[in-house]
Amino acid sequence: MIALKYFYFNSFQKIRIMRNPFLLYCIYLCSLIGPVELHGQAADGSVTLPAGTVISLYTNETIDSGSAEIGHTVDLFVRSQVNVSGNVIINTDAIGTAIVRVVEKACSSRCGFQEAKITIVPETVQTIDGQTIYLRGMPLARTGDGYKHTEAEITVGTLLSARVLNNTKIYLIDNQ
Repeated sequence: MIALKYFYFNSFQKIRIMRNPFLLYCIYLCSLIGPVELHGQAADGSVTLPAGTVISLYTNETIDSGSAEIGHTVDLFVRSQVNVSGNVIINTDAIGTAIVRVVEKACSSRCGFQEAKITIVPETVQTIDGQTIYLRGMPLARTGDGYKHTEAEITVGTLLSARVLNNTKIYLIDNQ
């Protein structure tokens, strides 16, 4: 009966609730039901974007190890819209970001033909109500050729996949 701790304010009220089996049963049932939603939409016009929802993204620009720096952000776009309970939550081509985590420049014979490396990780995406949602995604890594002295490059249109990090309440827009 964990739900009871939210309903009493002092010991007298606690005793009254505990002595009334019908009230206890009602509180128990309410705790099982949770918040009321109509067709997936809460009374305040919102839906919850669940943690773990998959977001498909693609790069908007070419990123190479010759010009990128660790910590720089890179623009991404959403590849396909995300729906929750029949409502569009994240539009196609919504803006997302990734962060550059690893950069190693190409080096020729003086460095032992070290190959260039670049790694980006998807970080955020924007929802229809303007919120920035944090993502958890797999790093996308590319390497160059140390012998040819070519930089590592992530080309335009490269696909990334990420998941929503936390449950988030999204407020719906009427004119979808």
